[in-house]
Amino acid sequence: MTATTTMPAMPVGDAADSGPESFAEFFERGWKKAYCFALHLVGEREQAMDITQEAYLRLHERWASRDPAREPTAWLYSVIRNLAIDHLRRRARRQEAEIDQALLRSPAAGPDKAAEQSELAERLWAAIRSLPAEQREILLLRDWHGLDYGQIAEVLGLSLGTVSSRLHHAREKVREQMRRYL
Repeated sequence: MTATTTMPAMPVGDAADSGPESFAEFFERGWKKAYCFALHLVGEREQAMDITQEAYLRLHERWASRDPAREPTAWLYSVIRNLAIDHLRRRARRQEAEIDQALLRSPAAGPDKAAEQSELAERLWAAIRSLPAEQREILLLRDWHGLDYGQIAEVLGLSLGTVSSRLHHAREKVREQMRRYL
């Protein structure tokens, strides 16, 4: 059975069309990446879709009152992260091993895709999974989702220096583990 990921159309009203970028444009530009981020956090397609929809609805409700000079991606990722944490708490499955697996599960995971993955890719993901959660999350936000340091700091509520330091240490640990394979 093949599951497709289709985000239904988001409501667009007067508030959604104000500012330098309309809500509809923002939604179209980023919903797939936002969904993947939610999927990395919760590990379940349906729950990730629900979280992504809820996050966009919350942004839509407040779109007209946002600061149009600020790029809203960090705001969106913060909402998704908070909703995912709430979801994980409700599930009462906050053990570290289960969160590790949920954060790193591929959005296109399935028997066919798993069979196609190279040994090197598997080792890279193993190296990423072995990172402490705070380093792994920053590495994924920067290198997988493309957020800049300021956006990551805003999403996680950290200083720029902390983001920079954790990202540096995460990359060094992954590089060290991958040296024997490269």
